[in-house]
Amino acid sequence: VMISSSLSENLKNSGIHLTDKSHQQLLDYVGLDGMSFDMLNRAVEKTSGSHKPSFNYLIAILESWKKKGFTSIEQVDEDDRKYKEGKKSRQQNDKTSEQEVRDEWGF
Repeated sequence: VMISSSLSENLKNSGIHLTDKSHQQLLDYVGLDGMSFDMLNRAVEKTSGSHKPSFNYLIAILESWKKKGFTSIEQVDEDDRKYKEGKKSRQQNDKTSEQEVRDEWGF
């Protein structure tokens, strides 16, 4: 099995160097864990956007999806959406509690 050309292109642009072993490791996520190439692509994109892109970070993303049982890009998108909503509501809660303190203290 070969890595798709768009994934190969993304990997090249990300600066993540793949050895034969790491190449096989990525393919195992598709072959053994049932992940889609779209998921690998998304993980590479997330890694590229990080401060210091590395193969280990790429694997950490894939491992977290594997633990959650994800096999489709839709599950990843849904998880990202929930994470962003949770983050937004946590920020909203922080603002609310600040406002409550101001109200209580008469500011």
